[in-house]
Amino acid sequence: MSLLPLEFEQIFFMNCYSLRILPSYLEMELLEVFTLSGYSKLDKFPDIVGNMNCLRELRLDGTAIAELSSSFHCLAGLVLLSMNSCRNLESIPSSISGLKSLKRLDVSDCSELKNIPENLGEVESLEEFDASGTSIRQLPASFFLLKNLRVLSFNGCKRVAVNLTDQVVPSLSSLCSLEELDLRACKLREGAVPEDIGCLSSLRSLNLSRNNFISLPKSINQLSRLEKCWNIANYVTVIVKEDGYHCQRRWLPCETQRGLLVQHLQPLDIVKEGGYNGGSQQPLSNVKVW
Repeated sequence: MSLLPLEFEQIFFMNCYSLRILPSYLEMELLEVFTLSGYSKLDKFPDIVGNMNCLRELRLDGTAIAELSSSFHCLAGLVLLSMNSCRNLESIPSSISGLKSLKRLDVSDCSELKNIPENLGEVESLEEFDASGTSIRQLPASFFLLKNLRVLSFNGCKRVAVNLTDQVVPSLSSLCSLEELDLRACKLREGAVPEDIGCLSSLRSLNLSRNNFISLPKSINQLSRLEKCWNIANYVTVIVKEDGYHCQRRWLPCETQRGLLVQHLQPLDIVKEGGYNGGSQQPLSNVKVW
């Protein structure tokens, strides 16, 4: 039985650590925002019944939920689904393909999550997907159909690969709208970055730090819109200043074991994050980064 008033438009329940059980089903036609963050003992979310197309945001961060009901496909108007730090979450139901309005999906720090539904690519509206800190090992083929995806993070996913032996990131070239890509701390080795990464013509931010390689594919020269690149050497961030004109880039692999040679035809700023140098910025045109 549902005990929640039908006329509510927004519900915020946060950090109520003792709550264990919600009503068995949820039927609230006018509800637009539902937040259940920090319910560390809540392990089941109600079934969705009736028309709940008004629901735009659902936050279940930090709950003990292990799986979502297949009735989630009823949330046709859902734009944001956030389940970060749901450490018992093991899977995402295939019914997620019914969320035709979903733009943001956050399952970061769901450490038990190993698989992405095969049909996730049917959520054509998806723009941001954060799977940082999960145990995801492979991406389904349909994932690369997400033509509207702008932000993708696998930060700390140490087994993201085409298969379980070569530890190579799959081709991302079909993600034509991608603007931000975070692959830091993924234990990627030499040759793991896909050769066609330069096909990501919309890419503005690329984070490849805390990995185990020293060179980048030649195609990275083609990333004409790249503004920020966190490279692999000593946690260094390279921030390119466009200043209203077109800047050409050339990235050359360094022959050393720990660095990259970063060469730019216009001045750029180097900001060190690891081995921080007091916050100073040095305008340089030909820099060897360690």
